[in-house]
Amino acid sequence: GSEVVKPVQNKALDFTLTNATGYEITGLYLSPTGTDSWGESILPGAFNDGDTLNISFSPEAEAAEWDMRADWTKGEGYVYWMGLPLDQINALTLKYDEATDKTTAIAE
Repeated sequence: GSEVVKPVQNKALDFTLTNATGYEITGLYLSPTGTDSWGESILPGAFNDGDTLNISFSPEAEAAEWDMRADWTKGEGYVYWMGLPLDQINALTLKYDEATDKTTAIAE
């Protein structure tokens, strides 16, 4: 297939997200910390357990801290994290602990 040429991204914010929850994630939202709206889901399609997604930011994205929300088919329906310093994170892995019903985001 042909490749679409994208404008230069804000590489400092880019990261990979891995779904290690054991469940499909049905929606994923990122917004700058302090914003009142989640906007549209950034998922291109199904985000199944074991999948990894490369998340790129547009050059206009300047906020260093971001909030992330994941909608899924388990437990509380959605989980979110506030104030993620994406300029310092290269990878996030989402994990779910059945015993405590807690979802964690492990940063690298």
